[in-house]
Amino acid sequence: MADTDLTPPLPVTMNALRGLELRKRYHRGVRTTAELAKGKPVSQSTLKAMKKFWTGRVGQDFEKRDAFDGGPTTAQIQWLLMGGQAGKEWLEKMEVPNEDTKSIDVTVAKVDEALGIVFGYAIVCKDGEDDFFDSQGDHIPEAAMLEATADYMSGHRIAKDMHMGGTVGQVVYGFPMTGDIAKALGIEVQKTGFIVGMKPDGPELLEKYAKGSYTGFSIGGKRISQENVDG
Repeated sequence: MADTDLTPPLPVTMNALRGLELRKRYHRGVRTTAELAKGKPVSQSTLKAMKKFWTGRVGQDFEKRDAFDGGPTTAQIQWLLMGGQAGKEWLEKMEVPNEDTKSIDVTVAKVDEALGIVFGYAIVCKDGEDDFFDSQGDHIPEAAMLEATADYMSGHRIAKDMHMGGTVGQVVYGFPMTGDIAKALGIEVQKTGFIVGMKPDGPELLEKYAKGSYTGFSIGGKRISQENVDG
């Protein structure tokens, strides 16, 4: 059974911190997973980035590369940024979503412990005047958000614990906030996207949000390529 604790072990965090230090010093090491260096639960996006690294060529043969200019190579720094050997061993215990599963992680805005509801943006489309791109480099336009969330709200509206296991809660509030909707309502917003209120089934999950162990929403869906849509 896969481990569901998304807090990296201390050796993983220490390796990631060392990697960040070396990246700053030598200005190389392109894969950054800063979450690993914080010692807090990581997102599914970070787990995917780690999986891609450890199954790729760089993650497999970094030790064969010689250091140059008196410092570590790019591959060696990336190896540390991914948690080093401790990160690889930890990842092997985790349940990582398939590559065709899209997860979007956005920071929680408010936890109402009296009502037992967690509020925040489940999807962000724009941040100010700029399109919002998540940690995987993906952007969801407002029109696509409207279509997807209409289907979602007319369906089950369930919540899972970091995409795993059975249902652990339900989305009891959901509102699409686009630039046009905000203008029509006469309000100003910094971000546009899909705002939700999620009610966990039990106090344990709510407590994780209240204490900051869980700091974001994570919803899932399947990618559909533009080729398939047009074809």
